[in-house]
Amino acid sequence: MCKVSEVADYMIAKAAKLNEENPVAGYELDFYKLHKLLFFAQGWMLEKYDHPLFCDGTILRSENGPYFHALVRDYYSKWKDQSITEPVEEPVPFPSFITEVLDEVVTMLGNMSRDKLSSYTKELLEQFSKYDSENRERNIIRENDTRNYFQSNNILLELI
Repeated sequence: MCKVSEVADYMIAKAAKLNEENPVAGYELDFYKLHKLLFFAQGWMLEKYDHPLFCDGTILRSENGPYFHALVRDYYSKWKDQSITEPVEEPVPFPSFITEVLDEVVTMLGNMSRDKLSSYTKELLEQFSKYDSENRERNIIRENDTRNYFQSNNILLELI
């Protein structure tokens, strides 16, 4: 399993490369869009390999979709209101089955707008539970819920 920050750095580098190859394709990332892509990467990993992607990836639900507490802690102050143009750290190498999932998510979904990705993740999260502004514990998106939803709905194929 991987650290959220390592996967984020890999996705940032991948999106930057795709943007360099085709600047009009729309692979710009921002802090909020990155959370959505990470959530889809977790779901896709669970769907394809029945194995979680993250070792430190508590996914919480907000009014605007999923977010990763570890990423908020490490990245928010640097990129809260701007495009992310380079990884914080040099991306670490991952096993090929992980890079395959990450490449697919960034390539297929990374050029969607933040708002479009938000609408998809909001729809998905409605299947789990309602957002609770009073109790953060109730906003944890459980791995098993994510696995069951992605495996039963083949969600990523529906999005592309």
